[in-house]
Amino acid sequence: MSESWQPPQPQPSHPQQAQPPLPQSPNPYAAPPPNPYAAPPPNPYAAPPPNPYAAPPPNPYMVPTYGYPPPSPYLYAPPQPRHHGRNLLIGGIVVALVVAVVAVAAQHPRSSTTAAQPTTPAQTNQANQPNPTTQPSAGPTSDGATASSPLSPMSGIEVYSDDFTDSTSGWSTGSDPKGAVFTYAPDGYTVTSTVAAHWLAYAPYDDPAQQVNLNVTAHESVGAPAGAGFGLVCRRGPESTTDVRYEFVVNETNRWFIERNQGAVTMSSTPTILDEGSLPTKLGTQELEISGICATLADGQTTRLALFIGPQKVADITDVSSLDSDGWLGGLISSGDDVKSTTTVAGYTESDLGNDGILAANT
Repeated sequence: MSESWQPPQPQPSHPQQAQPPLPQSPNPYAAPPPNPYAAPPPNPYAAPPPNPYAAPPPNPYMVPTYGYPPPSPYLYAPPQPRHHGRNLLIGGIVVALVVAVVAVAAQHPRSSTTAAQPTTPAQTNQANQPNPTTQPSAGPTSDGATASSPLSPMSGIEVYSDDFTDSTSGWSTGSDPKGAVFTYAPDGYTVTSTVAAHWLAYAPYDDPAQQVNLNVTAHESVGAPAGAGFGLVCRRGPESTTDVRYEFVVNETNRWFIERNQGAVTMSSTPTILDEGSLPTKLGTQELEISGICATLADGQTTRLALFIGPQKVADITDVSSLDSDGWLGGLISSGDDVKSTTTVAGYTESDLGNDGILAANT
């Protein structure tokens, strides 16, 4: 079989060049390129913006809170030597000496006095103020008050008093940034508050006793709000590990309260109300004398609490709490409210009901 003849194909005289593609018109339906300056899309998982109509956070001062004045060397002075082993004979000698000192001091009215400074003048005996020369009532004995022994506003042997005419008598002064000012004034020791809080000022007397009688004469400023008032606090001594406090408070709602508090004093402390009632007289701006008794009984855990408004006993209860043997110390309370008010304290006393035997029995 013979092959058919094919004519030769012409060959290019030089290699062919690749032709560039013809330009194409832009696609009008294509997505535009990303804008590098555009804001990022919102995060669907981000937290929502705050609601401008939401209720504001709770006001921490809407509930009773607690504070105390700036540090004072008198509040944290080294404790007196412990006398756990003293007996009734020694107690009798001490009582005799204190009575003698009070008799001498009564000749010098209107000044501060403590058991550690027997030559300092004593407080004047004025209407509605403690009488520093009054002898103990017939109820408590040298063994102290019992669960049923009679009590009076002047029960016990006075161991400390102050009428605040001496501005160096040792009470704390200064401003608390949370809303209070503590100072001496011509008519007494004052605590001015602008928040709803209980302000504590401890007496510059640091010899604890198992049974104490505290007495204060004070008044509130004109126009004081309903929560404003004053009172007394007895707390366990400087070496205490239990930090128990009992508080006796009266305020402009014309009511009285006995409260228990425990632990460190903070602005979030909340007391337990043990008893309350109506005042026998309107608080107002007139001076009012109140007395509070904290008397730990022989079991070392039960404390008898009595409150007097003037001469009238309005409460006499007992409370059981975990106590150590450190004894009670006293101080003042000024109760504030959200409107500015001032408590003026004209007189303060502490008396020992004389139960040194109970202290010795529990050591």
